Amino acid sequence: MASAFDGAVAVLPEKIRRVLLDTEAGVKDIVREVRLRSDRPIQLYAGEKNFFVGVNAVLKHRGKILSRDEIAECFSAVCGYSVHTHQQEISEGYVTVRGGHRVGICGSAVRGAEGVFGMRDITSLNIRVAREIKGSADELISVAYKDGLCGIMIAGAAGCGKTTVVRDMARQLASARMGRYIKVTVVDERREIAPEGYDLGITCDVLSGFNKCEGITMAVRTLSPEVIICDEIGGRGEAEVLTVAVNNGASVIATAHAGSIQELYAREHIRALLGTGAFKKIVIMMGGGEVGRIDKIIDAER
Repeated sequence: MASAFDGAVAVLPEKIRRVLLDTEAGVKDIVREVRLRSDRPIQLYAGEKNFFVGVNAVLKHRGKILSRDEIAECFSAVCGYSVHTHQQEISEGYVTVRGGHRVGICGSAVRGAEGVFGMRDITSLNIRVAREIKGSADELISVAYKDGLCGIMIAGAAGCGKTTVVRDMARQLASARMGRYIKVTVVDERREIAPEGYDLGITCDVLSGFNKCEGITMAVRTLSPEVIICDEIGGRGEAEVLTVAVNNGASVIATAHAGSIQELYAREHIRALLGTGAFKKIVIMMGGGEVGRIDKIIDAER
């Protein structure tokens, strides 16, 4: 059976894909990001461990160097050889590929009257390996929901597994983990929480590709969710739709980038979201270790 790593690199051109697929299984299992940079070796990031990929081996300090032309070819392949169909995503610095793997893009901005609408002269790509880890939300559900459903904001540094955890929360809540089947709606703006083939439970509905404001509004109007799940919250206009969701009886589970409670409260838009009453608890995730480990749970209404 192909690993999550194999699925993440499957979008790359054959020559580079074959080099990466030769990575030893033990390394594949722990890799979080595959980083491709022009005139630099291929890097496999695994938290506190880093590997550099060579032909027929994973090496510590040297490896296969990618040319600018090879990076350009990788970028085209990631876009399915149809870059123009991904312009909206590219303007935001990423493309999501099959399996929910998000590819971050670096290059030169292409600007128009309304701001950045694309990128050119691509210099590097970062493939974040998405994994389905059933049971990764066990601790969070047991501790945060011991008194029943409530709104939860899950915060943590990049790469700590927040998306993996909310994916498993959706699956467990929609599979009677709490003693009954709960109506869950996932608003999957970047198509990472609920990629094709992942198990999100029996009573879960997915709104894929909608921004959070559109998706939450649509869910409340048409799907009568008990729980709404979304990723990477903190944009403009989201406080209003969260208020509507709460007033219609939905509990919201959302993630936010922040390595500490101080960092979280320092963000103006996050403070506005917390002021809606949509979140009763803030969960700070631990980084660098096992996915799903909780650092602390804080009362959001302090």
